[in-house]
Amino acid sequence: MKKIFGKEMLKTWIVVALAVILAIVGILIMPDTIPTHFGPSGEPDAWGSKFSVLLYPAILVLVTVLAVPMIKLDPKQGNYERFGKYYYNFFFGFALFFLAMEAANIAIAMGAAINVGSIICFVTGVLMFFVGNMMPKIKQNFFFGIKTPWALTDEENWFKTHRLGGKTFAVGGIVIMIAAFIPGEFKIWILLAAVIIMTTVPMVYSYMLFKRKNNAK
Repeated sequence: MKKIFGKEMLKTWIVVALAVILAIVGILIMPDTIPTHFGPSGEPDAWGSKFSVLLYPAILVLVTVLAVPMIKLDPKQGNYERFGKYYYNFFFGFALFFLAMEAANIAIAMGAAINVGSIICFVTGVLMFFVGNMMPKIKQNFFFGIKTPWALTDEENWFKTHRLGGKTFAVGGIVIMIAAFIPGEFKIWILLAAVIIMTTVPMVYSYMLFKRKNNAK
């Protein structure tokens, strides 16, 4: 059993530490009231205390602490030895995603002319592309990947579903990154549509594989 602060999670904890430091610095330099939510146009539509920036490192600490114990809860925990590298890399990518969003939030609070919609699209696209490249290497488990009931009970179904999922996530990630450079709020609708398509297509494909295999019996 890997440890929460083991070498596998070291680089993720470094990013978490950077998020904590950034939040502290942000609290020291930001005005008392900062934007806390943004509409589809990228303009702030809700405001709150500057201490709300602590939510970023708080979520990261919680997610990172749970990463290793979750393995022990998985009925297929033995498979993690076959793809553990990619499981831990996901948390590293997720931490970088949150760090980027935190930095953007602080920069906007300080008056930087940044379109938050473009930032969200670009970093989300990078994360999806990153996940897409890992997907074909993920083995059966209950916490990470496209966990349809048909894929969880059939290793061949899992492999084919995640091979396709790797392609849809990678292509979807590229589309979302490109959308970041489209002016106006249309970029957000592209983001939502891409996420729906890249997740739905592999799930439908998993069911089709299941039906095809059952009909062949």
